[in-house]
Amino acid sequence: MNKYQGIDYGSGLSNIDNLTGIRYGAIHANSLAECGNDIWVEGAVYLPFCPKCGFELEANEVPDLCPYCQYEIEDESECYGEEPSYIDYMDAGNGIRVEGGLDGDYIVVKSNYYTFAPYCSPCVPGAGDLDSADGTFGIKCYCLPGDYFDSYDPCPYPVWEVLTDKLVSTGVLMEATTCNMPQCDNPPIADGEYLEELCESCKAQVLSDDRAIGQAERGI
Repeated sequence: MNKYQGIDYGSGLSNIDNLTGIRYGAIHANSLAECGNDIWVEGAVYLPFCPKCGFELEANEVPDLCPYCQYEIEDESECYGEEPSYIDYMDAGNGIRVEGGLDGDYIVVKSNYYTFAPYCSPCVPGAGDLDSADGTFGIKCYCLPGDYFDSYDPCPYPVWEVLTDKLVSTGVLMEATTCNMPQCDNPPIADGEYLEELCESCKAQVLSDDRAIGQAERGI
């Protein structure tokens, strides 16, 4: 059965890394549990604005007078809101950059890792929808690796390394009756169980811990 990968509302021009051809990946903060909060806190960017008229001021350069309404600014702290203006998060160790607004949607614009996902809605045209990804179909897009998830909200998709194309994680094998590895002939496995040894078809070795989180790499 073919899976529908959606429509590229960006026509190949938006939400794509033109150097690698890899699409950006979109994921909601709620899918990341505590790591979603970390991205929010560490990536928060606060831009100053006029407390009277709301005119956006130059970043890190609050004037004495608002250039729009001429309001006299006596205290710079009143020019910053309680919530950030936007999110710009960096993780140098994983080559990750995440951007986002205040609606809870994060856009992975750079990463050392990728997966395959269907296209997003027109809200993020041309990007991959990581919340709907299982790695078995769709477009190649940047993603967050497994350590951005936890046992309650585990990584739902397999992850490949951009530099080597090596599979580094399968993500969770949801209670499927087949092996969920891409390009696998999908031999049946017991319902609700996780692969404990080599898949006879694709030779993927899946190791599961007591939280039933699968980690795998291709057999030699």
